Amino acid sequence: MRLFRRPLASHVAAVRVSAAAALIATSLLFIPMHHPAPLLADEEPPVFVELWGVENSEGSALGEFDDLSGISVGADGKVYVADTDNNRIQIFSSDGTSLDQWTGFNKPEGVAVDSAGNVYVADTDNHRVAVLSSTETVLHVLDGHDAGSDNFQYPSGIAVAPDGNTLYIADTYNHCVHIYTLAEGTYGHTETIGDYEIPGTGNGQFNNPYGVAVGPDGSVYVADTSNRRIQKFDADGGYVTQWGEYGQAAGQFWDPAGVAVDSEGNVWVADTGNGRIQKFTASGVFIMTFGQGGSGPYHFSGPDDLAVMSDGTILVEDSGNHCIKVYRPASFYAAPPVLLSTWGSSGTCGDGDLCNPISIAIDEDGYVFVGNQNNRRVQKFTGSGGFIAT
Repeated sequence: MRLFRRPLASHVAAVRVSAAAALIATSLLFIPMHHPAPLLADEEPPVFVELWGVENSEGSALGEFDDLSGISVGADGKVYVADTDNNRIQIFSSDGTSLDQWTGFNKPEGVAVDSAGNVYVADTDNHRVAVLSSTETVLHVLDGHDAGSDNFQYPSGIAVAPDGNTLYIADTYNHCVHIYTLAEGTYGHTETIGDYEIPGTGNGQFNNPYGVAVGPDGSVYVADTSNRRIQKFDADGGYVTQWGEYGQAAGQFWDPAGVAVDSEGNVWVADTGNGRIQKFTASGVFIMTFGQGGSGPYHFSGPDDLAVMSDGTILVEDSGNHCIKVYRPASFYAAPPVLLSTWGSSGTCGDGDLCNPISIAIDEDGYVFVGNQNNRRVQKFTGSGGFIAT
């Protein structure tokens, strides 16, 4: 596992959350059989679906990873991954099929995508941010000089408003977050949140900020990593609130690195040092957590970032295990079927009556055939239950 520049715990976090699970296969789908919820959780943890890459194995082939650090999902469902120690961005379809790779970076740690498909890369060890089109054409390069500084110092997290007009950059070693806006085809610096080069613990101050995310309402969330908290701001950088402190209990953090916001405005945090993922409301109320240190479907080794797709699928970058783990919300499996209609009754066992039905089948045209035991016949119905013939 690569040496992270941000200060991380030097030893493995103790087991805090029970997240063992089993899946039972049916002919239609996989349904979670047992997956205990953590203490105080208001919803069940998500269900493991699949793995991208090879767990516990560094690799440089397409679809393999070496200490990945950032992940983002485009409006078209494509997934962009900062494959840090391979000095590249990998691109996948929503089902994990490897599509392409972009090289020429130096330890990239952050990636974001706007609604037009433009891609923003925190080219960390080159101390800059590159903006590329969907065809890999370089559109802009930002190095921080116009932010009143000598340069960015290991920029990591990056987030962009959906329209691509506002960009948020976590300037990690300068302990601040820069805001850039697009005007007349050029990005210009408009604001810096925090005190440049000076770490702090007050509202709106940072100590090694790492991850940044923008919510559907434009709110900005920052993983204030070494302060072990999440800070929330409005779109212009105005302080709103914060939550978290050092610890292993629900709502506490150990060097959180990644943050993401789903379509409902819930905030997901990669609690890196604790080897788990936590979910909160937009105001910081704890909802649930899953994961613990180690390897396996519900174990992580320094999870560095995460993304939530439009259908609620969660992609977790398990950096120390060199892979991406994919989860679906438990509600995806737990939703009860919806009753659309009923038909038939015992009646006199006449046409359309169902007297001790024992079998049912549907043909390719949608007609329904029901076998009745009492009068030894098969009845044919329309898909909505209209009697046709015996």
